[in-house]
Amino acid sequence: MLRWGDHKVDVERTIAAHGQAALAAAAGMSSTVIGRMRRYDDEQPIKPETWTKLQAGITQLAPCEYV
Repeated sequence: MLRWGDHKVDVERTIAAHGQAALAAAAGMSSTVIGRMRRYDDEQPIKPETWTKLQAGITQLAPCEYV
């Protein structure tokens, strides 16, 4: 789970459902960056622009997978 302000995103659940490459492609990010984020501590804060990319990518893959 990653967070930005009061928002949280479950990257692991999305990757389990769709794959890391699919999330990276949908979010316009590299798989390396997504892989690095998977090693963050629970609810580690991320940059606003990273949040925006992840939220957009997850919404494309499965609209209800971010909290």
